[in-house]
Amino acid sequence: MHAFECAVPKMSPAKEKIATIQLPEKLNSAAAPKILKDVKAQQGNAIRLNGSGVTMIGALCAQVLIAARQSWQEAGQDFEVTNLSNDMYASLEIFGLAAEQIGAGELTHGA
Repeated sequence: MHAFECAVPKMSPAKEKIATIQLPEKLNSAAAPKILKDVKAQQGNAIRLNGSGVTMIGALCAQVLIAARQSWQEAGQDFEVTNLSNDMYASLEIFGLAAEQIGAGELTHGA
């Protein structure tokens, strides 16, 4: 069970809302609760997270993003992290993570 598990109704593509969230500069453990809250508030909507200003990402925020991506996939909703900064890519590499694992790259569609 992960932090995002709940019943999320699937929306038809015509009515689908795409929420966009600008990620903060530092995705450290202090930022994790707000990221979790902001993302959970968008359950039921397609979501895009903009990582253009991120200078570092810590393990806890990486876990939050991985869990969110998985939850959105299971709910059949679109999830994407866009515009990853070079620093964000480098931080993910430190943990041995590919950007695709947090939803970067092609739009991740639910099953």
